[in-house]
Amino acid sequence: MSAIVIVDLPATAETVDELVALLEEALHDTRAFDGNRGASLCVEHEEPTMVTIVEHWESLEHYLAYDAWRVETGFMEQLAPLLGGEPGERHLDVLAS
Repeated sequence: MSAIVIVDLPATAETVDELVALLEEALHDTRAFDGNRGASLCVEHEEPTMVTIVEHWESLEHYLAYDAWRVETGFMEQLAPLLGGEPGERHLDVLAS
């Protein structure tokens, strides 16, 4: 079953531009990762420091392999100083599209 993963990354007014630039570059690797069907980088209309990534995966297992790879490469450590709060993550099973 395919999956949608939504990742919310709260930034600050001082770090949001740097966070977006880092994520724009990183999404090239995300889209090339096995099982990825697409990824979009978004910001909330009324809260532009809330950066959200919406990813579509062939399965949750594909996403979990990707997530483990990101941890192994140290990418999460690059993100940490740019965040203004705790990140959030949701996993959704796609029932129809």
